Amino acid sequence: MARNEGNRIVPTSLFECLTWKQAVRVACQCGHFNHFDPAGLWWHFHRKGWSDEFRDAREHFYCRPCRIAGGVLVRPVSIEPCIHWPIVTLPVPGEREWKRAIARMRG
Repeated sequence: MARNEGNRIVPTSLFECLTWKQAVRVACQCGHFNHFDPAGLWWHFHRKGWSDEFRDAREHFYCRPCRIAGGVLVRPVSIEPCIHWPIVTLPVPGEREWKRAIARMRG
């Protein structure tokens, strides 16, 4: 469920970012980050059966440069919505699945 920060509502899940048309920024402690297209990212999580809440999604990301340099999986320090253009795009759901998801959200 989205949270209030002052006089604006901030999404707390991938699906909320998708419906409000905000990219998802995933950042590592080393300074590396990526902006993901929310539609493809939500669809990937939905197909895997993973929770799309930011606090749970953290477990499914790691920093590739840190992995290559140190050989250890380093989880991101932040996952948050952003207004920047997405750098990473994944396959998106079909029209039928998208309408089904919107109906679940409204219902």
